[in-house]
Amino acid sequence: MKNGPQAVYKGAEFRLREIENDNVNVKLRSMDSSALEYGFYIYNVQNNGTVYEKIVPKTEISDYYKITTRAIHKGIDSTILGGKDEEHWTICTGVRNNEDVKRAVEAGFEMWERGLYWKKDVPIEELEFYEVKSEYDLWAN
Repeated sequence: MKNGPQAVYKGAEFRLREIENDNVNVKLRSMDSSALEYGFYIYNVQNNGTVYEKIVPKTEISDYYKITTRAIHKGIDSTILGGKDEEHWTICTGVRNNEDVKRAVEAGFEMWERGLYWKKDVPIEELEFYEVKSEYDLWAN
């Protein structure tokens, strides 16, 4: 699931990480072994897979943007807060009026704090995921 800054490098999309105090280079990361074909090296081996990384000049990035993955659950647009595993997710939705509250409660959401309702451990098969692409300022650092 994609979240955060992304970069297109040599026609492929990778996670983008800024390098503190470096306005010339960025770190690109991937969990796909095909990244080795782009000159990436093994950065870290974790229980859920291998992380590949490469430092590249910003001038070699052809496109950059931020991706936010969201979910729809029982017709309610939700923010993904995380999950206890890859099959169960915690989601949150904002409510603006009594009708929103009614819909959220009917869908099994509980009040988290005023204006926000959440639902824990939602099975992945009950969620419809979609991505929101927004601007990202690569040169702000």
